[in-house]
Amino acid sequence: MIELEKKDFQHVKSLLNEENHHFPLLKSVISHNIEGRIFVDELNPQKGCQSALIINNMGWAYFLGREDNDDFNEHVEEILKSFASMTGNLANNNPIIWFGISDYWRGRVTERLTTDVQDYPRMQYIFNPEGYQFGGYTKDDTNFHYEIAEITEENIQQAIAFNESIINFWQSKEEFLKKGFGYIVLDREKIISQSISASVEDGEVEIDILTEQDYRGKGLAKIIASRLIEKCLGEGLIPKWDCIVNNTPSRKLAEQLGFEVKKEYNLSIINL
Repeated sequence: MIELEKKDFQHVKSLLNEENHHFPLLKSVISHNIEGRIFVDELNPQKGCQSALIINNMGWAYFLGREDNDDFNEHVEEILKSFASMTGNLANNNPIIWFGISDYWRGRVTERLTTDVQDYPRMQYIFNPEGYQFGGYTKDDTNFHYEIAEITEENIQQAIAFNESIINFWQSKEEFLKKGFGYIVLDREKIISQSISASVEDGEVEIDILTEQDYRGKGLAKIIASRLIEKCLGEGLIPKWDCIVNNTPSRKLAEQLGFEVKKEYNLSIINL
């Protein structure tokens, strides 16, 4: 097993395919927009690599390539077992959150490493522009009593204080302001809802939304998501939606905004 230097991260792109290319935050590690580590079986300039393990700064894991790679798989187990003792961004004894985990790997983990594995199937959506209807508001709408603002250098610290996802998904606030975008809803000067681009990769934008508990049920998520979608469409980008299967409000909102179910896939939280 080899741990790649950042300059070599692009070598794992050859392992992206129809089954795994829809993970924007995986690709954010490859493109250095989010901190992470990449382990491969080999680094051959001619053949590339055959198997790879990617772990980002939040402990989100992805496996790419061949699963019948016994020597590499043994090393993967060692990486997972030593996860809690890793230094830097991967410390703090956080669980591993494995996106797209296969039946093979889930079985291997529970048999050889731990039985503390919690499954949270997720739904992947695809955006249908023809089904999209603007869910925002106009300035003439007297029923809307809040202010919407784009996240800028002037208010980004306030946005981070409301929701640290900007720092989690981007290397720094400067990187977010340079490559990402987002909006906030304010009640007077208090942020009550926020929607950001969790990633911008290959012309696709992963949407992340949070509304304060006391303000939910007022349609703010739809309004702020619409503003983000409008920004995507205006810049020729494709909005992306992804959520846990049992998150009914998120699924309903996705459908209202023109997203259609593409497939269900596995996610497991692994406590070692």
